[in-house]
Amino acid sequence: MMLIQLSTEMRFEAALAIEPCGGTTRSVFPQVEAWLMERADRQDAIRFIGRRKDMMKYRSMMDFLFCELFVQYRNACFRFYEDAGPGLIEMVTVPQWRYFNKTLLAGTELAFEKHSRNCRISWKSFRKQTLQLAAR
Repeated sequence: MMLIQLSTEMRFEAALAIEPCGGTTRSVFPQVEAWLMERADRQDAIRFIGRRKDMMKYRSMMDFLFCELFVQYRNACFRFYEDAGPGLIEMVTVPQWRYFNKTLLAGTELAFEKHSRNCRISWKSFRKQTLQLAAR
């Protein structure tokens, strides 16, 4: 029992070390980056929503949020990390960027709302609600 508790604490501490911005999404979504950087509790909201996901495989919270919402970009992200592929800015069109930006903003606001109310939500539900909000 003690080992499980220690393991959970270590994982939480490791999650705290992830940078809010950078990686393949660096400077692609400045509005979302600014929202994240404005207050630490906003970063806590992303950690809260992603608590059951492996955020540490990404270079930043932005990469995590983007790739876990738009799963079709995961492989491209990891290729970028290995210097074997382009960054996101080189892969998307302006209309795609607008949709992604709108979706990320909806997701960050939803994450903050859930975190503020300490309302547990699965990643699957969070993703579904975020994509629905962005479709409006």
